[in-house]
Amino acid sequence: MKTETMPGGDEEAGLIAETREGGMMISDNESGDVFSRSGSVTSSTPTNSTLKDGDGYCARNNINNKKKSYNFAPRESEKVTRVRRILAPILLIVAGVLSYVVYFITDRAEQDNFEDQFREDANKVAESFALDLDLTLGALDFLATNLAAEARATNQTWPYVTINDFPARVEKTRALTSSVSLQLYTYVTERQRWEDYSAEKGHQWVEETLDFQQRNDLFQEQLDSAGIFGIEDAAELFWDVIFDWDEFDKPEEDWGTVGLDPNSTGPFLPLWQASPLIPTYEGVYNWDLLSSYGPVDPVISHVINKHAVTLSDTYLINYPNGTPVWPDQEECVETFEYFVTSGEEVLEPVVDIHYPLVADSSEWASPPGMADGSYRPQEHPFAGLLLLPVYWRDFFKGILSEGHNGLILVHSGPCQPPPFTYRIDGPNLTFMGSGDHHNPKYDGMKVSMSLKELADFTFRNQLYTGFPLDDDLTCPFTLTFYPSVAMEEQHISNRPLLYTLLTIAVFVSAAAAFFVYDYFVEQRGQKLLKSAKNTDAIVSKMLPEGIRDRLYVNAEGQNDQDGRQGENSNGDMDDIMFGSGPLAELYPSATIIFIDIAGFTAWSSTREPGEVFQLLETIYSSWDNLAYKNGVLKIETVGDCYVAVAGLPEPNEKHVLAVCRFARDVLYTWDVMTQRLEVTLGPDTTHLKLRIGVNSGQVTAGILRGTMTRYQLFGDSVNTTARLQTSSEIGKIHLSQASANLLRTCGKERWLIKRSEMVTLRGKGETITYWLRPKTDRVARSKARIPPTPLPEMAPIVESSTNDDDGDDDSVESVFFQENGSNTLRQVGYSNNDVSPTKIGRLVEWNTKVLADLLSQIMAARQGDAIPDSPEAINGIESKIGAHDGTTVLEEFQEIIELPVSDRSKIVDREKTGKLPSAVLDQLRSYIQNVAAMYRNNHFHNFEHATHVASSVRKLLSRIVQVDSMEDLSGHSYGITNDPLTQFTVVLSAVIHDCDHPGIPNTTMIAEDNPLATAYKNKSIAEQHSVDLCWRMLMDDQYKDLRGCIYRSKDELLRFRQLLVNITLATDIVDKELKALRNARWEQAFSERATNDTAAEAVNRKATIVLEHLIQASDVCHTMQHWDVYKRWNEHFFFELYSTYRKGRAANDPSLNWYEGEIGFFDFYIIPLAKKLDTCGVFGVSSHEYLDYAEANRERWVEMGEECVAAWLLKYQQEQEVQGKHENGQSPVATQPTQVFASGDIV
Repeated sequence: MKTETMPGGDEEAGLIAETREGGMMISDNESGDVFSRSGSVTSSTPTNSTLKDGDGYCARNNINNKKKSYNFAPRESEKVTRVRRILAPILLIVAGVLSYVVYFITDRAEQDNFEDQFREDANKVAESFALDLDLTLGALDFLATNLAAEARATNQTWPYVTINDFPARVEKTRALTSSVSLQLYTYVTERQRWEDYSAEKGHQWVEETLDFQQRNDLFQEQLDSAGIFGIEDAAELFWDVIFDWDEFDKPEEDWGTVGLDPNSTGPFLPLWQASPLIPTYEGVYNWDLLSSYGPVDPVISHVINKHAVTLSDTYLINYPNGTPVWPDQEECVETFEYFVTSGEEVLEPVVDIHYPLVADSSEWASPPGMADGSYRPQEHPFAGLLLLPVYWRDFFKGILSEGHNGLILVHSGPCQPPPFTYRIDGPNLTFMGSGDHHNPKYDGMKVSMSLKELADFTFRNQLYTGFPLDDDLTCPFTLTFYPSVAMEEQHISNRPLLYTLLTIAVFVSAAAAFFVYDYFVEQRGQKLLKSAKNTDAIVSKMLPEGIRDRLYVNAEGQNDQDGRQGENSNGDMDDIMFGSGPLAELYPSATIIFIDIAGFTAWSSTREPGEVFQLLETIYSSWDNLAYKNGVLKIETVGDCYVAVAGLPEPNEKHVLAVCRFARDVLYTWDVMTQRLEVTLGPDTTHLKLRIGVNSGQVTAGILRGTMTRYQLFGDSVNTTARLQTSSEIGKIHLSQASANLLRTCGKERWLIKRSEMVTLRGKGETITYWLRPKTDRVARSKARIPPTPLPEMAPIVESSTNDDDGDDDSVESVFFQENGSNTLRQVGYSNNDVSPTKIGRLVEWNTKVLADLLSQIMAARQGDAIPDSPEAINGIESKIGAHDGTTVLEEFQEIIELPVSDRSKIVDREKTGKLPSAVLDQLRSYIQNVAAMYRNNHFHNFEHATHVASSVRKLLSRIVQVDSMEDLSGHSYGITNDPLTQFTVVLSAVIHDCDHPGIPNTTMIAEDNPLATAYKNKSIAEQHSVDLCWRMLMDDQYKDLRGCIYRSKDELLRFRQLLVNITLATDIVDKELKALRNARWEQAFSERATNDTAAEAVNRKATIVLEHLIQASDVCHTMQHWDVYKRWNEHFFFELYSTYRKGRAANDPSLNWYEGEIGFFDFYIIPLAKKLDTCGVFGVSSHEYLDYAEANRERWVEMGEECVAAWLLKYQQEQEVQGKHENGQSPVATQPTQVFASGDIV
């Protein structure tokens, strides 16, 4: 095998190329797999002979760290799979069979129930008809016997019999039989004698009948409708001759006088008495029945000759084509209309029952010989017959109960008119018309009963003892019953299908539950397997391979032992961890590295927790990748300290080389990383620096078991590394003598720089140590493997003013606002000479990002609002604002700013805000860049400090409690967090509040009679100037889209302006008059004394004063943050004022009373301000945090303040000396003074 080192020489960690049988194999991926030129993956395990200078150690180490794969219970898994394959079709077959059985049983049950109910209803109707017929015949028999007895009792001889009280006797029978009427026909053989008798008696019984009916309300309506009011109204209708239908063929004047043909010898059956009597046609009696039927018609002849009961053909019915069955049907209908109950249909089938009247029937209870057939009609004189017209419907009504609907009854016979059909729905009956109207689909279910069967039922039950129905059944009829669709629907439903579906659903649910359970069991198994793999991956990252494998072996052995003993092991971690002896080893030689982030504590005190973790996760993730690349094992992170080691658990002879390369990569990539993070995390992020310590020696390493089990390092070498790190300098890698010696053996002596002074280490005394030379630019990029990411391009920046040393003040006003009134901006570069343009660019990007997020919330909160005001109206107001005309910004100050009423539906979810239009974002960035350019080169009042204030404002705003309803408004945030425009304005005010600040107090400008002081009437000069300057720039045409996003109505514009003025002017904390006024307003807002404010005014007053104190606290936030932050900005402020003094622009030396002044500043302003933040109760934990820091900083200033002032004076003098030499053309040694903070951080 031929080994080649990639280009780069000894300085580069080049890739190792292995030439094997003419093929190029390159190992550079994380898994250690080797990629060939063909693209295939080949696993390789390089030997030590292929690795030089420790290069490739990562690949070798990770190839040896391949994870062990486990195949859990393969035979059991195969059995489960086989059972599933068999069980699935079995379940389908069982489901199909069971569903069919359920459907068949339930459907058959419904069908049987339907058929049984139909037969039951049909039989019930037939039996009821037979019983009704029996009752009707019995009533006629009783009446006939009664009439015969009356005739005998009154010594009348048939046919010359007139029954007294005939209507009263008949009405009882009619009521029992539901008949239309009842008529008595007498059998006459002597015509003349009869006609003489009828002339004598006819008027008498008619008058008696009419009198009875007039006295009975039952008939009064019928008589009135017929126009019959007395006997005189019917006298002309009394015909004393026997007649038939031929009488009406004669001349009308001869009606009732001629009668039948004189040659007719009889016999005759003239109508004699009838009830009810409605004389609507000529001749109320003496109409001959025999002349209509004929003497040979069986309907009448069987009554006369056999004394049998007969039924007539059905009449009052039409043929299906509409032709009446009976020619005189129309006249009959007119007559029946008077007999039928109101509401009943007249034109429906009717049958006449003919009952024989025998003269001696009163002498027996039952016709003699009727039972055995020995009855002889000729021995019993026939006297006449009773005719009873009955509607067929009356036999079938009221039989079935409610709910038994849809029974079809077809009445048919061989010699009667066409069949007709009834539909029976419970007690109701519907005539469906002539013809058979049943549904043919039910032909197989019909139930038929003939008249003979019905008659046999009547006599079989021995309920009737009168004359029998005609044996020959002159015209036998049949009652045929059918079910209907309506009846079937009552019984045949979709229940079988529902039951089947329910069965399927239950079965499917059960099967689904089984499969779901099986699925979840499978998923559980997969999750357990995945969890095991994830745990293995996690453990592999936390623990070295050898230790991990020993844990697995111990755990498997413990499980096997528990299984043999019948114990149920729950896989407790304690069982795994403590199932064997301690897992630790002694490594005679390893290299440890400690990396500390200097300034982290101070930086984190100004950030939100999420930002702190974002920083650490980003940094540590990058270091993890670098450690993996260089073959270094990460041990742990303790706070902001990163601990790693090389040379264990698998020995590596060149472990020191791996650690040193890792340290150099970390140090080189640090500045690039923090510059990128500053854009996201805000100012001061690039102030974070590294302090690194490296040591080699004997190490004890192992798993420290218990809660939060970790792989730990112990030994003197670890302690020495920690002390090397703390004694290191910012941005340097501190090596021990032991590590330096090992590095020399690796041929890297040129990487070492001996430290000039001895270092005292606790427990070691004075020790010689070394600096590790950092990477050079020539190889840095290839080694660090982190491609540079350029920051977003910055828009041009307007030229800011400069403050010459001679004290002349060239205000931005003179640059921005030309004499001709043009708003043209001169595009030049950055002006903060003490801060790099790259630094300013990052701060601009951060401010742009924060303000853009708030602008997105403003746009989201406006969704659904009313139509905005017109651009013309907005422009009119814009032109008036800022044109003071003798007034100042301070005069715009508002004691109460009215915030919009909180609308719960418009509370903005910051995670769901939309994206700003690109034009608005570009204009916002340009505006912030121009604002940054207008900041001067001051030590304190500069753009970096403004960004620091904006960061504090953002933090305080994020801590305000978000309200959910109007009821919570007065007790929490006073509507501040519900109005994105308010939040945007507060942050923007922080960014611009010191714009073009001259670096001298307002009092100095007043003393120097500065034109700005005169213009602003010696009040809040710098603050008013900032507002005017930035407002006029915002009104420039190039920011039209930005303004349209900030406000789009008159109310929003005015509120934006009022907030900007109030909040910016609040940063003037020196003016005693304004300070007193502000304190009075605070007392009025938060005191318990009663005020005249309305509820809304009270809330808005509190909101206004809280916003002002928020910006005040942010403006001096460094006093209420970590000591190092406070000290840094306090130094800047001291330098600014001391420089003013040294230039002769201040009368008093600030260094003489700076110490006492800071104590007073804390006592009379900072601590009271922090307490106010706590009192208003809207800033959450920040109010306590600020107060705690303020009190702690005061105490520490009391202890160290004098030393700090002395050190600052010395530092100022050194800087002046260096600057003087530079101005004289000398080349001074760059001895930049370093300031060591108490925390150990160096700035």
